[in-house]
Amino acid sequence: MRTSFLALCLLLFAYRAAASVIIDTDGEPVSNHGGPYYLVPVSKPNGGVGLGPVGNDNFPAVVLDTNVTNVFPVRFATILVTPFILSSDFVGISFVLPSIELGPWTVLPEFPIGWAVKVVRVQIWGGPFKVRPAKNGYKIVYYPERGATGADVGIVYSGGYHRLVVKDGDPFIFKIKKATESSARIMSVV
Repeated sequence: MRTSFLALCLLLFAYRAAASVIIDTDGEPVSNHGGPYYLVPVSKPNGGVGLGPVGNDNFPAVVLDTNVTNVFPVRFATILVTPFILSSDFVGISFVLPSIELGPWTVLPEFPIGWAVKVVRVQIWGGPFKVRPAKNGYKIVYYPERGATGADVGIVYSGGYHRLVVKDGDPFIFKIKKATESSARIMSVV
């Protein structure tokens, strides 16, 4: 029994060692339960993710704001007791706002755009997402039920907003920029 537990621990360590550490724009590892961080689009150095209107829905939409008016920092969290986020980790993503208590991101069906990324008011431990390396940055991959197969989170223009939705094969590519106390909005990534 003791030998099989040791073998399982070594296998888990080898798996985690093969995964890449997610790095911010300063070249530092992204902290588990740390941050906060801005998600800045690679295609445009201005803007980032924020909250869209609720409309007829109870859950705010996660949107890409290129005008920098509604950009909010996020925090990544896993259920693992590790200091950094790895590309193999299932992560929860939440906005970090000083005066508002928001829940984590999740994916919900929304007609007509399909599966939209939204903010819910319930706690989800670990989250259904992984942050994966992509061309010149990172992408978010959604794993329904934390299964083995995931789908990229991309951007769809709908209702006057660039919405984050499950759009496999056309991901939203971003860099992770550390938010400082003095940075109210992102202006550019150096």
